[in-house]
Amino acid sequence: MTNSPTYLDLQRITGLSLSTISKYYAGGNVLARNRQAIEAAANEIGYRINLQARALRSGRTSTIGVLLPGLDATFHLSIIQGAEATLGESGFGIVVSTTSARPSGVEFLLERVVDGIIAVPEPADEPELIAAAARGVPVVLVDRPIDGIQASAVVLDNRHAVQTAVDALVAAGHSRIALICGLTEFWTMRERKLGFQEALRTRGIEPEGRLIRVGPISVEFGRAACAELLQEAEHTRPTAVICVNDLLTVGAVQQANFLGLRMPDDFSLIAFDAPQIASVTTPTLHVFEQPSRQIADEAARLIGVEVNDAGPHTPRIVVLRGRLVPGGSVGPPPSLPAG
Repeated sequence: MTNSPTYLDLQRITGLSLSTISKYYAGGNVLARNRQAIEAAANEIGYRINLQARALRSGRTSTIGVLLPGLDATFHLSIIQGAEATLGESGFGIVVSTTSARPSGVEFLLERVVDGIIAVPEPADEPELIAAAARGVPVVLVDRPIDGIQASAVVLDNRHAVQTAVDALVAAGHSRIALICGLTEFWTMRERKLGFQEALRTRGIEPEGRLIRVGPISVEFGRAACAELLQEAEHTRPTAVICVNDLLTVGAVQQANFLGLRMPDDFSLIAFDAPQIASVTTPTLHVFEQPSRQIADEAARLIGVEVNDAGPHTPRIVVLRGRLVPGGSVGPPPSLPAG
């Protein structure tokens, strides 16, 4: 083939209509079998879309911005992987920006003329996200909603998540249960702390302030909080700990090892968002697993709809539930016999 391949060549090979082929390359939804046929034909003849030309014609870049607090949490990496895979099926690419890497992650994405933004927002991002949405930039929030913004959100049922962890520990015989939590200025952390307190009260246990440690989401704080909790007198220290983030879990496990304490013989532990960590500890950890891929898929679907449909949209809050994956870190309190 001497000339550059065109839609007509794709039509000849696939037998599909030009409108279907055009819809696919415009980022629209097409049947999976049609998408596969187009992609196979494009690979066969070396068809490559001219993104710059398409952007000039349509005013769109077929690029979605993904805004994250950082890249050091398992959950955030899962959002990138899921969003890229799901959006890629509709012809979109992604650009990632982190709040930790630059003063204005939102501005960085808008400078790249993204068609929309999927955001796991920090409090500092809120004013710029609100302003972007007000200017008509499609925005979908992940992990927590923002007051005052016209945007859909995909969130975990955080209270139910912590209640599930508390249920498992109470069923094992625990009543002195501690919580290691991130700062409650973050909606997700605030919901998890409230869920913890509600779950205890529902089961006739009054939450003790001394057993709740709130601080930065970091390995260092996880270690410090665990040290404070597990070095109390034996008759007052917690017999179980819930860590509501993977970095906090790493710190807590490191500190327990440093103190020579064993799970579940000396204390029980349930972790959040730590599937990789859970499988390499000894014993393996009980872990509450967010449906990270489902969250990313739903966020990608929502942003795709908003980008492709120029009409007004009513914001939706999609609430998903995760599951507790059993491991070997939960057992009866030290004062109770196993079994």
